[in-house]
Amino acid sequence: SVFPVLCCVAMSVDLPCKKKESWEKVEKKLQPIISQETPIADAAAFRGLIIATSDISGCLKQRSQYNDVDAVFAMAVEIDPVTVPEFFAKGMPKLCEAVLDMPKLFPEGAVDMLRKGEPHTVILTEKQCVCLVAAGFLCCLNEPTTSNLQGLNFRKFYRGAAGVISQAHKLLGILHFFMRSFGIAPPKVKKSKSANNEEEEEEEEEEEEEDNAEEELAPPPDTTLVFCRRSLPEPPGIDVWDDSEKPLLKASLVPEVDATQDASAEARMLNLHALRPGGDALGLGADMDEVVFIEHGSTLVCLLFFEKLSDKEVMIIQGATRSCILRGHGPNLSCVGPLVNDTCPVGEGNIRRRELCTVFPTSYRHKVVDQYSADAMLTDVGRMYLSATPLAQLPLFDPAEGSWDRGEASSVVGDDVNESVSRKGNEVECDLDDETPAPLFCFPPGVGPQYGGNPQLRFVLLWLAASQAGRQIRVRTPPILELELAEDLKEAEELVGVLLEAGV
Repeated sequence: SVFPVLCCVAMSVDLPCKKKESWEKVEKKLQPIISQETPIADAAAFRGLIIATSDISGCLKQRSQYNDVDAVFAMAVEIDPVTVPEFFAKGMPKLCEAVLDMPKLFPEGAVDMLRKGEPHTVILTEKQCVCLVAAGFLCCLNEPTTSNLQGLNFRKFYRGAAGVISQAHKLLGILHFFMRSFGIAPPKVKKSKSANNEEEEEEEEEEEEEDNAEEELAPPPDTTLVFCRRSLPEPPGIDVWDDSEKPLLKASLVPEVDATQDASAEARMLNLHALRPGGDALGLGADMDEVVFIEHGSTLVCLLFFEKLSDKEVMIIQGATRSCILRGHGPNLSCVGPLVNDTCPVGEGNIRRRELCTVFPTSYRHKVVDQYSADAMLTDVGRMYLSATPLAQLPLFDPAEGSWDRGEASSVVGDDVNESVSRKGNEVECDLDDETPAPLFCFPPGVGPQYGGNPQLRFVLLWLAASQAGRQIRVRTPPILELELAEDLKEAEELVGVLLEAGV
């Protein structure tokens, strides 16, 4: 089930199902929850469970690390009184089932590690991702053997989280991910009772129960996710930009994602800035990286096997499914609610037509004027251009050959994936960029208090970089502290329109 590796010999991360003795202890803990013999009905019971599973997995440093579990769940209930009880009643048994599917989904008991400096690809199904994220949520996974890996156990998620409201919103986002993955429909708001038409209300309640039952029979498709690590070539020099004959392409401001519109569909999202995949999603982080990973819950799995990046590398995740909608960041982060149906289409290879990609902007927070120098702008536009480069054009280094190769080195985990991933030789087939490179969906990289980038300058540089890569841009204007991004970028969008109309 593992395809030949062209560029390196991949090391792997062992899963708990590989050791029979410890895995039997996990099974013994989770089976009574599945059978409802010992249900997990509230946060206190859940805390007791993860203390026990953490002890088995070895990630229990001290029992006090989970002291704030009850407080985080209490805040979540105050925000959303329905989702947490529904999760404990319906989601917990299914979550435990998903964890115990691990030996079947991972017959070799391991996942390849995407190591620093070694271009490689790991391919997983959505079901495999859900299994591993569920195991991390219950703190059942082995702890990392290297400091370059964050690990997927949620052992730091509750540490110092009492009173941190953004952590409760993140928890709700994760619960929405699990509920959607298990095909559990969001509970409907019950109508207030009226003494005059009790019969009609009973009929309506019966209809609602039937609707819920039907929705629960339709879990989302088991799509495929592709996790890619690539080394970046040198950015283009000034002569490339001076001599370029590439036309400038469309740039437009787009609304934020909601249940009816999603401009990230069939596009590459370009707002992951953290060198550690996921940022601090399993800690107290609440910035853009953490938002993206919580909204696309299955991507959290890469914290298990994707080592810290250097700024000379890029991470590209293909096929992520969005399961909830978050707004804002930091103390203003909020979970709007679940996204029941991700409208992004599924393409060839059973891969959803969406990419998430890293870009590492320079910080000008302490020297704002430096960003206006020619050298700084050349560096910044080069970084954006490299992150806009289609995956097939990013080379792989083959030590045996001593040269760069554009083939695809990949590992497919489990037997089920072989049937769902379409291939051309040894190359993963994803049709997102087959004919015309997909648009970029992002806000201008480097904008915000952390980086100090001028929004209009970042917008123009992004436009130039994307056009050179053959991509249009769909620019988001999310609420960012201390900025009126939509207002700042409106003039830039109008300028682009005038230039395009003039044929520049």
